Amino acid sequence: ACQPTEGSLHSELRAALEKNTQVIERLEAALKEKVEKIGELEAKLEEKTDSLEQYQRRACLRIFGFPETENEDTDAIAVGIAVEIGVELNVQDIDRSHRVGRKGERPRAVIVKFVSYRKRREMFQNKKKLKGTGKTIREDLTQRRHKLLGECITKYGLNNVWTVDGNIFVKQGTEKRIISRLAAGPYTALTLPTTNIAYPQ
Repeated sequence: ACQPTEGSLHSELRAALEKNTQVIERLEAALKEKVEKIGELEAKLEEKTDSLEQYQRRACLRIFGFPETENEDTDAIAVGIAVEIGVELNVQDIDRSHRVGRKGERPRAVIVKFVSYRKRREMFQNKKKLKGTGKTIREDLTQRRHKLLGECITKYGLNNVWTVDGNIFVKQGTEKRIISRLAAGPYTALTLPTTNIAYPQ
């Protein structure tokens, strides 16, 4: 029988190595594709979870800048703010209210959950009447949206960013957009006609 030569052994080894390398490359490509799909699914799940959480907060507002005292009545604070901005609000319109956050040098925010979304919206629409008083009304955002809001304010300026029903709006020139995500890449944005933008900040 013919014995394989050194050259033929090298050729066989080289061919086997190339074949194995191709198999490994295909496996790596398939693994990379699956990892990317898992990442996309996780991102979609996170967005859906965030949207559900924000929807559950839709009847809530946060009041900032109101002095904090012992044994205070936060329902009365909400009613008092309503008087300041010309909104008729009764205690019966409030589901519940309380301070949120850790005690510190500044007064903690008062979170108010309204019985009706319509009354909550009326309060938020009239918040501009508090300008110059040191008090303000803001939407109750999820942690993810609160972080995104801060990043948008840093990038676009406080006067060019506002929220409506948990959506973050940004104004650039005459264009207004909803910002839904800020990752390592560019902002994910939806451009809307000016007529679709409700009561800006």
